[in-house]
Amino acid sequence: MSMILQNLIMMAQDIEKLIKSKFKSIKNDGLGHSKTFTLQIGDIVAWDSWSEMLDTNVFEEKNGILMDILFESRTSGQGYVAKILPFGSNLPILLPLIIVRKSKLRN
Repeated sequence: MSMILQNLIMMAQDIEKLIKSKFKSIKNDGLGHSKTFTLQIGDIVAWDSWSEMLDTNVFEEKNGILMDILFESRTSGQGYVAKILPFGSNLPILLPLIIVRKSKLRN
């Protein structure tokens, strides 16, 4: 019995090490981390959103100014969030950083 218990303890420790090394590494500390290298505050950014008009495509591209990049910790995990001021709006919105990209708009 003690041999089985020792094996179970070793397996649990190995699983814990794997989880810590895989999901909490320097390269990947949260969903959207890789986007922090390509986006900067003040960039014109784009994202796809549900179309407001039913006679168009299902999704349409929206654009705005990236105001801030926030790191959030939730019960489902950790991730980066973009605070964006959409063009034509006075109120900023929060979007997962993973869906935000640099816009092709200029000036």
